[in-house]
Amino acid sequence: MCIRLRVLDIASQLFAERGCAETALIDVVRGSGVATATIYQHFGEKEAVFREVIFAHGDSYGLDHPSIEPDDTVFAALDRAGNYIYQVTYSDRSIGLMRLMIAEANRFPELVRSVVTSIFAHVSHNIEKVFECLEANDLIPASDHVRSAELFSNLVLSTHPILP
Repeated sequence: MCIRLRVLDIASQLFAERGCAETALIDVVRGSGVATATIYQHFGEKEAVFREVIFAHGDSYGLDHPSIEPDDTVFAALDRAGNYIYQVTYSDRSIGLMRLMIAEANRFPELVRSVVTSIFAHVSHNIEKVFECLEANDLIPASDHVRSAELFSNLVLSTHPILP
């Protein structure tokens, strides 16, 4: 594992367990086995390491984007898309990230806001692509795919009741 990933992995664990304020950079140094100077060279101060941890978690879920397979039905495609939304929202990694961001929201309000906005936009875009592919394959009629993605996400997550 490269130095950067090792540092981010240990820092993620420590920040999740203790929070940013209670995690010293020396703890990250000891846990990762990387010299302090190397961490400063790659990241800078502890707050910069924290930002990198948050963005690393928010940008990469390790999940494949939902896609349309050649013989898909609408149900099969939307089932995969729904599972994707669910995993992005409720996986252990996502819950850990949310806990960490909530704990540090007062210290880093703009960072938390930008990460949440970025994650939401990324997921919405991926779901919008599913609807575009369904239309391109003549499985659904043309419509406002941005709105369809929003409604579908709300349905999967039960965030807003869908009313006529």
